[in-house]
Amino acid sequence: MRYDLSLLSVLLVEDSMFMRNILRGVMQALGVGKLHVANDGEDAIDLLRQLANDAAQTGFGGVDMIIVDLFMPKVDGLMMLRWLRRHDESPNRFMPVIMISGMTDKDSLELSRDAGVTEFVSKPFSVEGLAMRMVQTINNPRQFVYTPNYFGPDRRRRKSEVEDERRVIGESDCEIVYSGKAPGEFRKDKPSVWLFRLQNRLKEKLASGGSFEDGDAEIDADLLELAREQIANMEEDYSDWVDESIVTLISAHRRAADNPADCAEELDKINRIAHELRGQGGMFGYPLMTDFGRSLYDVTQPGTPPSDQLIELIKAHVDGIRAVMAERIKGDGGAIGQELMKSLEMAKQKYGKPQDARLSRASP
Repeated sequence: MRYDLSLLSVLLVEDSMFMRNILRGVMQALGVGKLHVANDGEDAIDLLRQLANDAAQTGFGGVDMIIVDLFMPKVDGLMMLRWLRRHDESPNRFMPVIMISGMTDKDSLELSRDAGVTEFVSKPFSVEGLAMRMVQTINNPRQFVYTPNYFGPDRRRRKSEVEDERRVIGESDCEIVYSGKAPGEFRKDKPSVWLFRLQNRLKEKLASGGSFEDGDAEIDADLLELAREQIANMEEDYSDWVDESIVTLISAHRRAADNPADCAEELDKINRIAHELRGQGGMFGYPLMTDFGRSLYDVTQPGTPPSDQLIELIKAHVDGIRAVMAERIKGDGGAIGQELMKSLEMAKQKYGKPQDARLSRASP
């Protein structure tokens, strides 16, 4: 049985225009029938409100699934997710949400989990990885859990017993709910934990070439290949985007060097570009770009005090990024790649803090 994704409606929330185009192309290649696009979490919330009003007036459904970036200005992915799960105006608190981000450290993963994310995909992502998370979301939705401190998919994926059981309340102490209606006011005479076991209507909607009872389905292998080709065809666009980003990096670095005492805006711009660089290079065969982007992101974290040493360290990163793209160095770059990473390591040792003097490839 194959899923008919032409019946699927997906909301893409991503502040990078280039990454939005990548995600849009992948979704179209996979055959997703309806795409909504938002530039950030604030736009996504406004759009969800509007779609909910339209659906109430016309009787047609809105969004089935959300794919959202974690790191965005104004309202980020976590803030949007919390609104979706908790706010009274949320059109569907049970909607599946796939978080996608180049930030894969433990804190980011735990914050996403605790906000109620359904699945998490790290950048740079593969077509297979993203499609697998989508299929997992459709095939095996987890029960939702409501507690005074959490509402979202059950954070424990496995039903088997664990050696170090930390849950105080057992299932017999919970209220089991089989409808999507909000539980209303949680009175003192009601249990503090509610388990929502809802009918898998999304799977029913998308099942094609078989009945719902036929078991799990998958995405057609030919569509996956089309999606891979879609990304491959955007390599020239990626090179153009990086070239434009390099110009912005050089300009921001120059302004920061001219006025290091007041360069917070420039450092923020450099940090945001680095975040995008680290999340996209591996998709187009440029893992060195991911390494340089990740390292540059780490050394320009918000709150990093400006200094002459930091300005020099940023320059070393920008020079490395320029070299990778000037020579179109793919893979590990062989001897040239090793020399570039060695130069970056030397710059970290010279200008960075001792704890920063490490190869960025070793970063999480």
